[in-house]
Amino acid sequence: MAEAAGPSTGGAGVDTKPDDEHFVDKHQSELIKRVSNVQPILDELLRQNVIQQESYDEVKTLPTAEEKMRELISGPLKSSGVQGKDLFYDILIENQPLLIQDLIRMDAEVENVSTKKRLCETLNDLSSEELEEFKSLIELEKDFPLFSINKLKVTNTRDIVELMVKIYRNNWKMG
Repeated sequence: MAEAAGPSTGGAGVDTKPDDEHFVDKHQSELIKRVSNVQPILDELLRQNVIQQESYDEVKTLPTAEEKMRELISGPLKSSGVQGKDLFYDILIENQPLLIQDLIRMDAEVENVSTKKRLCETLNDLSSEELEEFKSLIELEKDFPLFSINKLKVTNTRDIVELMVKIYRNNWKMG
């Protein structure tokens, strides 16, 4: 299967832009360790022509699920390109939904920590006057709760970040 020429969004919204790491690549080691029932995944990959019969037979004969997943990911899936990884991801959602949910949750936690860190660094770089101006701009935000505005007047940078992340968590996607 040929690799897609440009950016695409894979199944279930998997971000596969050229500058982003595919979910399958990012979580390769966890998938190898934690996928327990490989056979239905192999069957579906074969049915959807992501892998060929020869690869299917080769992976199927390996003794452990870990060895099967390692061979599958490093071999036929690697050469199937983004489209093959997108289909593999969709198949994993069907066959290993709890694992995929756990990996997505882990990604969100990492992103949340990264967002907080960047916000803290940015706000710490502001002078006292700039920080006060920033606080007054936040007060103008219609979505910022009134009780938080009162806290904002007497709070430090870390508390401001916690408030912002708590309030805007679902609306922000920092790049």
